[in-house]
Amino acid sequence: MRVALLFALLLGTVTPTLAQTGSDSRLRTVVLGIAGRRGVEDRTLVAALSSVVIGVYGNDPTRLVIGPDDISRALEWEASKQQAGCDNSACLAEVGAALDAARIVTGTVDAVGEVFILSLTEIDARTLEPVARGQEEVTKNEAALLDATKRLATDVLRKSASLAGNTTGGAFAANAGGIEIASDPGGAQILVSNNVVGSTPTRIDNVAPGRHMVRLTRPDYETVEFEVPVHAGGTTQVKAELRLMRKIAEQNIEIRNARWRDEDQWNQIGGWTKVGIGVVGVGAGLGIMASGAGDGGLVGGLLVGAAGAGVIAWGAGGLLTPPPRPIPEWELERKVTVTPPKDKGDIEVKVLQEGRAPNATR
Repeated sequence: MRVALLFALLLGTVTPTLAQTGSDSRLRTVVLGIAGRRGVEDRTLVAALSSVVIGVYGNDPTRLVIGPDDISRALEWEASKQQAGCDNSACLAEVGAALDAARIVTGTVDAVGEVFILSLTEIDARTLEPVARGQEEVTKNEAALLDATKRLATDVLRKSASLAGNTTGGAFAANAGGIEIASDPGGAQILVSNNVVGSTPTRIDNVAPGRHMVRLTRPDYETVEFEVPVHAGGTTQVKAELRLMRKIAEQNIEIRNARWRDEDQWNQIGGWTKVGIGVVGVGAGLGIMASGAGDGGLVGGLLVGAAGAGVIAWGAGGLLTPPPRPIPEWELERKVTVTPPKDKGDIEVKVLQEGRAPNATR
């Protein structure tokens, strides 16, 4: 809560350009900069790298950028987010909420052997899901590191551009839309316009209107790629049924067939056993009735015989209804259903066909 209170104070004391954004259509972006980690202790180098990232984002006319220098004017904020005690999701969420931000940009640089490893991530401030990310390795040369930082920041900014709706930190704004994606099974990685945005099930806000290419990937399952229409002010829902890879499916059907054979064998054994017990019961009932034991024997024989007949019917029913044989995965219909917001278009059903792209039908 300390971080949130400090940033709330910042909103009232920072420059008017940052405070008065109610009608500003630019994407409000907090750039925390680059944090020096393993083997990188030169604060001036880290500050220079952070300035490069801020410069790249600041030159984008669609962004309103808040950098560490802006924050430090009010709170003496250090350039490194670790030094400011903000190195986890909870803290980033407080920063985003307090500054009414839509995006947070943060990065790290490590020295490993003879190279620098530079990483940069742009995060949705509301969901804390990564919108775009990148990594680059360069030789231990400061000039090369600065160039790499500029390239990486430019690449991450470009990747996030297709998801950059006009937002002020809450739900998506009127000129942006959203996608809600679920898959069966879940846990599939989602790429929107080649940007990793999370795993199913999830909801992605602040998506620019238009048709976006969505790709779902999951180990042992075929990759599915399809277009999703995004409409301003609404959420398009997607439900994808993933298909096992053929090699995995063939192995799977062999195991399932072996289990089915065992189950069917036991079903037959059980069925014939019941029929045999039932026949014995019917025979015993007939024997009791034929013994001439009077009315009591007649009633007893009928009851025993009826019970035997019931067991016969039970066993015969099992023999006539064997367990269903498993259907190979490649013979099952798998589809992707895309449902636009109400009154924004028709539902699209894309039937997945092995070895071919989805076939769109309406």
